[in-house]
Amino acid sequence: MSLTGKDYNEILAGYEAVRMENRHLLNAKKEEVYRRIPKYKTVEDKISSLSAERTRAMIVKDDALADRIKEEIEDNVRDLKLLLTEAGFSINYLEPVYNCPICKDTGFVNGERCSCFKQALLEKLYEQSHLKEKLIAENFHPLQHDLQVGEAARQFEKAYAKARNFADHFGEKGQNLCFSGTVGTGKTFLSNCIFGEVLNMGYSCLSF
Repeated sequence: MSLTGKDYNEILAGYEAVRMENRHLLNAKKEEVYRRIPKYKTVEDKISSLSAERTRAMIVKDDALADRIKEEIEDNVRDLKLLLTEAGFSINYLEPVYNCPICKDTGFVNGERCSCFKQALLEKLYEQSHLKEKLIAENFHPLQHDLQVGEAARQFEKAYAKARNFADHFGEKGQNLCFSGTVGTGKTFLSNCIFGEVLNMGYSCLSF
């Protein structure tokens, strides 16, 4: 089982949908603020105009003017925060909205996959495995051998320990693990435990 280009595109499309939804949410918040605090938009526009002026001053290397404009911008930013709090809004009410503040809903940080992207990949792998519900019940937490007694229980505990060690160190070195036993001794259960752990590590798995 492996992910295809289509799977990756679906994940990326999901990120775009999240960004769009959060942009709509932020825009709705802005409209609410503009409606309740008419002065807010005026001050915001003034900051935008001052920023353009400061850029021009920096281009012509008029540092003194650029510094004065910067101070004026900072004064207006403080005014915006004061307007928000006086109207009962939180000071960060109009900050960008992100489902994942780490990657800002892009899926990547410094060119590397974000943890949320890796989780999305795992969800895809689980979805394709058709074993998601089974793996919720059949996993290494906690140890389950209620139906085993006597020597069968002791043998199962040994097999469990080997299976757990195999899963914990999967990928570190080439190794195989073979289960044998009669019906009902836990072979499928332990296989599913390993399957789930390996999927959680981000590996692709094949189950027969």
